Amino acid sequence: MAQGAGSAVGRFAARLVIALVLTAAVVTAGVVAVNSAIDDELARIPRIEVATVPAPAAGANYLVVGSDSRAFVETAEEQRAFGNPDVEAGRRSDTMMIVHVEPGAGRSLVVSFPRDLWVNVPGIGNTKINAAYNSDLGGGPDALIGALRANFGIDVNHYVEVDFQTFESMVNAVGTVPVYVDRPVIDNFTGFVAVSAGCYQLGGTEALAWLRSRHLEYLDPTTGRLVADPRADIGRIERQQDFIRRLAGLVVERSLADPLEGRAIVRNAVGGLRVDQSFDRRAAFGLVQAFRSMSSGDTSAIEFVTFPYTEGNAGGQAVLFPDRTNGASLLERLSTFATGPAPAPLQPADVRVRVVNGSGRSGLAERVMNDLVAAGYVKGGTGNDERGRVAVTEVRYADGAADKARLVLGTVGAGAKLVGDPTLTATDVQVVLGADFTGLPGATAGAPAGAPAGGPAPAAPAPDPAATCR
Repeated sequence: MAQGAGSAVGRFAARLVIALVLTAAVVTAGVVAVNSAIDDELARIPRIEVATVPAPAAGANYLVVGSDSRAFVETAEEQRAFGNPDVEAGRRSDTMMIVHVEPGAGRSLVVSFPRDLWVNVPGIGNTKINAAYNSDLGGGPDALIGALRANFGIDVNHYVEVDFQTFESMVNAVGTVPVYVDRPVIDNFTGFVAVSAGCYQLGGTEALAWLRSRHLEYLDPTTGRLVADPRADIGRIERQQDFIRRLAGLVVERSLADPLEGRAIVRNAVGGLRVDQSFDRRAAFGLVQAFRSMSSGDTSAIEFVTFPYTEGNAGGQAVLFPDRTNGASLLERLSTFATGPAPAPLQPADVRVRVVNGSGRSGLAERVMNDLVAAGYVKGGTGNDERGRVAVTEVRYADGAADKARLVLGTVGAGAKLVGDPTLTATDVQVVLGADFTGLPGATAGAPAGAPAGGPAPAAPAPDPAATCR
């Protein structure tokens, strides 16, 4: 079974990676409480002065961050769990998300910004974006808001901050949250261990260890050895997003089924939050509108994406450069608040996909191409990757095709790496099958190339184990 970090959580600069717990708490308040009760809960949340922009009538952008401040630590037991505030002073954040809510259009979007994005932070200079929040460098909420505005043109209407003690309490109030781990993994830094693939029920400490993990090692099925996850922080972001969906879905379900339990969950959450001075009932219900349609069995109600990037080096360190060309549609979305129905979403039939093999397994590209065609995608051909063997599966996309790539990523599996590729011209998206590829979630093996028409009908697709993990 999965094992939690225990005291290991306090031995590192613990990074809260589930800042959106707040939204689950506010959803609960909105679902279960009358207006006066909502006001009571909101009144308990500390306010801070930050340079937000007044929200337009048609929606709002909420900046949600996770703080690793230990200001709340008082007892020896809390020091063992979270760290000594005298040793690990200051405040940092590795979690930055914009929750974009459009009630009139009936849609919501959550955009994660990787901690290693190389940007210009007003007053600090060129650095990784997480430095904007670092109090040791003179940063904080205003510096982070300023960096988002200066580099991406994003207006922040509301600010939400939560510490990791609140996260742990929130998960424990729910009980456990189901998470699907697709292979044996271990992180010797956070202490998380999953001895086999499967569905794990995580309590607060275990969940914190899973979601903080940036040094995950997984079992390579071709060699039988543990190898480091090359996707590090990006893989962690994807685990955050999956966990947020699952936790918010559980909170909504429990709140609707038992209002008293819902109020108890709220009380466990609001004590560790900080919000902007204008965060009121309207702001709370904006988040309610975004998350109240979620359930633990349907995690598709909200779109979660990571801002596109390219890998590189700056300042003598590995960094991620914002890919503003392929992020243009996201930035436009974050600045627009529609009042009518949202446009029809992309469908597989709108996307031409090519599949190339870098796994070292003969015939795999053709089989996966058949599976993608069966899923509705337009066939763009197959081949072998010119690099030979590739460790991690990639979803590469042409300029302007980032949205199409995200659709393909949802079919191929979240473990694949999104990569912008301006050299692609004959296809929208190219899937590079790496050594880590184990098959499309929920798909059966594709028919061999050249299989005769007719014959027995194909077997029904196997259920996606991640989707059935509850």
